Amino acid sequence: MQTIFVRPVRDQFRAIEALSEELAPDAILIEGAFAGVVPLLLDDPASRPPIVGVGVIPLVQLSVDTAPGGLGLAPRSDALGRLRNRVLNAFVTKVVFRKTQALAQQIVRDLGRPASMPSCSTSRACATGTCSCRRPSSSTPAATSARMSDSRAPCCPARPRRPSCPSGGTNSTATAPSCT
Repeated sequence: MQTIFVRPVRDQFRAIEALSEELAPDAILIEGAFAGVVPLLLDDPASRPPIVGVGVIPLVQLSVDTAPGGLGLAPRSDALGRLRNRVLNAFVTKVVFRKTQALAQQIVRDLGRPASMPSCSTSRACATGTCSCRRPSSSTPAATSARMSDSRAPCCPARPRRPSCPSGGTNSTATAPSCT
């Protein structure tokens, strides 16, 4: 985690800063796991271009409505689920990734930003895949999150089902993704 995502932040941020000064972009498009944009997210949104994240996995973000990503736990927003999520999120950030969090905060401070991490990863986020993979969160405004999926597939059916794939493992009915 530190080598792949955290340590490169300084150089990635400096590259984005230099390109932004040179090109004055209308928006910055990033892959969802690109951490070099974190210092920019701590700036006043009015002082920077919108940052749009696009990812190939469901949007992973800490929330009282969701357990930490990667655990395979379904979102729960009832009282017991929120308690579970708070405990698991605290355990992951303060115990499992304590050193990684400390390093990330130090790098952000070194870049002249406050050490707090942004609560919403980008100005807008689009994730590929089906809507059944969506991790709903009351802390993420609906306007900041979108789903890209097969435009013919029903979005978020009442009873999500596993997608079926013909032999060979590919979905032969897939069309180009569209942001919905």
